[in-house]
Amino acid sequence: MSSDQESGSHASLTTTATGLFTLSPTPSGGSDLPALAGLTDRARWLLNACTILEQPFTAEQLAAVLGASPPDVLPVLHEVLQAGALVDEGGRFRFRSDRLRARLSGALTIGVREALRSAARGGGTGPGPDPAIDTLLTLTEEMKATAPRTAADLTVHLLSLLPADDRRRPGLGAQAVRLLALSGRSAEGTRLGDELLQSPLPPTASGEVYLALADTAYMHGHADDAVAYSAKALALPGLPPQTLARIRSIRAHGLLDTAPGEEAVHDADALSCRAVDGAARTGDLVSLVCGYSSRCRSSLELGDIEASVRFGTTAVRIADESGGQAGHRHPRLWLAAAYTAADRTAEALDTLTADREELERFGTSWSQPLWHLRLAELAVRSGDLDQARLEAELGARALGGRRGSPHGVRLELVHAAVALHRGDLERAGGHIADAEAGAASGRFSPPADLPWLRAQHTEAVAGPGGALAQIAETARDRGRLRRLLVRHPDAAARIAVWARGHGPHGLAEAVAAQARALADRNPQVELFTAAALHAEGVVGGSAASLRDAVEAYARGSRVLAMAGAVYDLAALETGAAGAAPRTGAAPAGTAALVEEAVAATAAVGAEAQGARLRPLLELLRAEADASGPDPSGLTGSEMRVARLVAEGLTNREVAARLHLSPHTVDSHLRHSFTKLDISSRVELTRWVLANDGNARARLRPAAPEGGLGANAG
Repeated sequence: MSSDQESGSHASLTTTATGLFTLSPTPSGGSDLPALAGLTDRARWLLNACTILEQPFTAEQLAAVLGASPPDVLPVLHEVLQAGALVDEGGRFRFRSDRLRARLSGALTIGVREALRSAARGGGTGPGPDPAIDTLLTLTEEMKATAPRTAADLTVHLLSLLPADDRRRPGLGAQAVRLLALSGRSAEGTRLGDELLQSPLPPTASGEVYLALADTAYMHGHADDAVAYSAKALALPGLPPQTLARIRSIRAHGLLDTAPGEEAVHDADALSCRAVDGAARTGDLVSLVCGYSSRCRSSLELGDIEASVRFGTTAVRIADESGGQAGHRHPRLWLAAAYTAADRTAEALDTLTADREELERFGTSWSQPLWHLRLAELAVRSGDLDQARLEAELGARALGGRRGSPHGVRLELVHAAVALHRGDLERAGGHIADAEAGAASGRFSPPADLPWLRAQHTEAVAGPGGALAQIAETARDRGRLRRLLVRHPDAAARIAVWARGHGPHGLAEAVAAQARALADRNPQVELFTAAALHAEGVVGGSAASLRDAVEAYARGSRVLAMAGAVYDLAALETGAAGAAPRTGAAPAGTAALVEEAVAATAAVGAEAQGARLRPLLELLRAEADASGPDPSGLTGSEMRVARLVAEGLTNREVAARLHLSPHTVDSHLRHSFTKLDISSRVELTRWVLANDGNARARLRPAAPEGGLGANAG
């Protein structure tokens, strides 16, 4: 059960139509449950202990269960009395509500409940070894894998019972820091770790604490702290191989967020390799999952998508087979990023759905902001703008207002991308400014998306010259450009357009060459091939390359990237937007492509792309009408309707696609049937197949039987 459920907050997990989950309000269940969210960890644990005592009970009985003295218990007891969870009956105490007692007791595992009962039977602590402490230590060790949230509470409580000079304190403290981080309580864990380091510790114990602090910083998006803590750990002598492996993998993640240069990416990859090698030698599966997860990420940054998927899949397999703490690392989050880059959308969504189940099972809430971020990025790249905005909002809520982190900045950039696609420049500019402020305050390298989105915004308000100025530094740096193209392959064509008109000689060609290099390195990723053809078509003024790009994009999920390629093709063939002059009319099929792109962008609410495409569509239609009727006698409007009917669209679908009324479509069809001396949609399809080469490859296998009214929708 999650902390929200334990504390009585009014929220639960619900599943959306797309299989994603979100937080939604639920009934409180009655006014007899006090609000417990504000209680300290010690107070929450005291309430858990109260559930196994006969009602009413005394402070002495409660102290015996907790392995403490009555004076130590009194301040915490006062806290829960003030919260209204317990009532004082003249020195004896009971729950205000039997329902609350039952709810808290039901949240305890059988092992915890039995350990508390055993401590209650012991009657308190005395000289010599404390059986209650030993029992709780054993129980904590058993619960780390399956219930990290409860294990964190137990560990913090145990630290309060152990003497300051107890040799078990450093290791138990490092464990508490990590468990608190896994449970989403990073600030508490960091304070505890810093307190532990104030005491003199041997190097191995200091290394464990630094590792726990670096792990906490990594899990909660504080990349600079992860790098700093890992550096201090690696400077210590004599660290065990298991500790070294985990520190190296965490440091690799941190370097990828804090350092923008190519050297940092290669350093991170080298650290990841050493982490995997070290973990393999020791047989430590948690370290091995950490190492393969960081290799998955570094390979992604290096543009080796196949390797990224392979390492991510390996990390997931090891975590699933070993169970327990290895699963707390959530390697599926990095595998999902690799699948997204490869345009394997269904696999990415399946991976994230499985990770949701892990999150719910373990209660490892540290991963929730990153989980929402992965879904938001997948949605925006697939053109699901509403879902992207929702997931970005939920991710920001899960972060709790911590925007000065890599996760927070990326969530702002998802909002910015959605606003840009929708043509809301004011909102997009605000989100970009917030992302820039977050990156500046967080002391980490801004993600490659930031200058890219700033450039797109600048193009809309100040033109392509200003846009190029925003992205020029990234475009000239091969490492930064590669990292951008891994996430946004179609950026190459857009930058090439800007560079052809406003950049130095050779910049457009260099950007296209980088897109081609990424495609050649990843021949299995058709998205990269489409993007390379797109950029090359822009640079070389090749309509054939642009048509090939459109077809390649169409076989994947990037509908907005395909719309961009259609725009560049139409601009080239009409001579619009500064495209090279051409002779003759644009091929008839181009108008159909633009019509489809307009309809596709309208369907997802991408008004910005639609606004760019519509003038070209009008230009193509006017050009077709001005060129006179087809030799068969069909006008341009009649020919457009005929092509779509031949593709299998109903009259209503044709009307929606062409922004006409169903009556007008019906009229065009009647005229076409008369001119061609035919009487059915099947005959019309055969005529289009025989006479329109551009449409031939686009047609569906068969058209419906019937006359003019058949399939009229």
